[in-house]
Amino acid sequence: MSNLLKRLFDKTIEDFDKEFCGETVELLIITLKGVNGATVLKNGYKLPSVHFAACVNIETKEFSDVEGRLEWLVSPEESKEEGLIYSFEPYKIHHIRCRKRPFMTLEPYMAEVANNCYRLLEYIGDGQSDSRLEELIAKYLKPVVIKDLIGEFILNRAYSWFEGSIDFNGNKVSIMLNSNKNEKLPPKSFSYLKKFVEDIENRDYKIRKFIVKELWETAKDWIESERESDDLTEEYFYNSLYLGELSISEAGDMTLYYGDKEEIFAGHAIEINVRKNGEIYGATLVG
Repeated sequence: MSNLLKRLFDKTIEDFDKEFCGETVELLIITLKGVNGATVLKNGYKLPSVHFAACVNIETKEFSDVEGRLEWLVSPEESKEEGLIYSFEPYKIHHIRCRKRPFMTLEPYMAEVANNCYRLLEYIGDGQSDSRLEELIAKYLKPVVIKDLIGEFILNRAYSWFEGSIDFNGNKVSIMLNSNKNEKLPPKSFSYLKKFVEDIENRDYKIRKFIVKELWETAKDWIESERESDDLTEEYFYNSLYLGELSISEAGDMTLYYGDKEEIFAGHAIEINVRKNGEIYGATLVG
């Protein structure tokens, strides 16, 4: 089966049809986020998708909270008139008819959800109900909050992370923390955040020094192409940098985004990676 999964830009409608050759079923599903976009196939068809958090099989009444994915085709003509056709409003029960992709051996880079993937054949409606799905929706709509002296962080279930912010050097720094499956306990990523905040002045100093070292020549090229470079010194560059956003994984690895007040890089952010052991690597312009 896995040899049928061509790269998306090589895939045609026929390839898509061959993938989804399993049984046809009717499901009730709930999603935590709507449809954000689509990939484009070789012949111009779009392939939108949405992940669902749980489902109920209409025929067997079987309930499953294993994450799944739903895909469908949109022709160029349909795309012009109807966009991606379906939006799948979050935290609502949707009744669909779909065809499953048969089980396959996953490559190391493939997510488990690939073995719980369906092709949407018909959107039947949103008038159906199921007590198990309703209970799950009620649970998902209940906020999960971490409150601490360093700030308040709220769980975003759609992306499995906590969102919040801290104040540092006069800036509001946006924070994203990977969550764990036990919502009653703060994730490990929160512990790593607290350790980072305790030593934030020293960590920030080292990271800004690293950025200056790695991007000094790039900064000179950028500023010379935009304006006179007489003011550009390493100290000027260092002082222009500020921490704007960071995310922390459950393994303790961090990704940080620095801006520069003097717009040396014309508004582009600088992405920095820091391993759990404190090793700083990578300094890439993004955005």
